Amino acid sequence: MTERCGKIEADYSSHIAHSEIRQQLKGNYFIFAFVRNSLSRVYSCYRNKIKNPERADKKDILCNNEFYYDMDFADLADTVVRIPDDTLDRHL
Repeated sequence: MTERCGKIEADYSSHIAHSEIRQQLKGNYFIFAFVRNSLSRVYSCYRNKIKNPERADKKDILCNNEFYYDMDFADLADTVVRIPDDTLDRHL
């Protein structure tokens, strides 16, 4: 993960363990989640971040350096599988 992406993640998002969320809410709220199909999410990211023809700079905007503009979807999928979940870009 690049330094810039790490700072953005630290400033604007957080990943909190389920147990910590439950402890903070102390049973006062009903917790639920919408889960998106994993393949659908990866393909959406691919279309938007890798293949988008309107991106002028054509630079990798994902935090992992293994991705590059206009790469094949199969290559992206193989790369996603190899990267540990805790270091994978939040878009994936």
